[in-house]
Amino acid sequence: MKVISEIHQKIDIPLLNKISDLFEYRMFPLLMDKIDETSEKKHDFYQNLTSLQTSIYHLDAHLEKNWIVDEKIRLEHWHNIITQTKKCLPKDMSPHSFLTHIHKYEKHELAIRNGKLPTRFKMEYFYFYKSCDVKLLRRLIYLFGNLESRFGSLTLWRDFDFVTEVNDDIEDVFEDMSFYNGNRFLIHLLVHGKKSAEKEFSEFLNNLKDKISIKLNSLKMDSFAYEINSFAFLQCENTLHLLSEKLEIIEMNRLNKESVLRGYLYKWV
Repeated sequence: MKVISEIHQKIDIPLLNKISDLFEYRMFPLLMDKIDETSEKKHDFYQNLTSLQTSIYHLDAHLEKNWIVDEKIRLEHWHNIITQTKKCLPKDMSPHSFLTHIHKYEKHELAIRNGKLPTRFKMEYFYFYKSCDVKLLRRLIYLFGNLESRFGSLTLWRDFDFVTEVNDDIEDVFEDMSFYNGNRFLIHLLVHGKKSAEKEFSEFLNNLKDKISIKLNSLKMDSFAYEINSFAFLQCENTLHLLSEKLEIIEMNRLNKESVLRGYLYKWV
């Protein structure tokens, strides 16, 4: 479903493409197609989702570009996030309870500046919160379309979110060298090296793959849960392949030289 064709002019094309790719990868169009509403209402709602994701990316960009965060600007971004979240909700619902995970993950990002690195967390815990924006938007889609009554709890997507967030970190490892962000794969490489990163991430992905495989054996092949878990299983295989490819071309001398975080990490490890 192509509903992002007429987004606000404030959104630049590269960012719009990034959001479109995110939504496709996280299967939002699939969910929207299952909603029994008019095309116009779905179009308007999807535009609101895009505006919300834009406001979240703007906060991310401020945190990623600035080691010392301007609190006034940070709060302005939060005001926009709250405003855009409210537009995606029924009028009688408050946006604040929907944003607790985003607040939590922001704390993880800010804590890096005090030497508290993502590697101190278990993988599942860290990536549960790193998928906060995706979970927020999917929760809003479920609410808008009353999908939980048809497809069950949002916990169905947990393993899918784990693997796709890990995939993002691995895919973006070179791009993120220029930013102050919580790319756990990059930080693990800088702190512990390639062998340790390979062990940690391959074990996590293989364990996740085995867990999903067991689920698939217990599900009906024509069920929605089977469809989502099948895609999650495929993403585990794809991400393991991506991990191998990236590790093959990663040069630790380059990472240590070019990563903006490296200079700060020396203080703590």
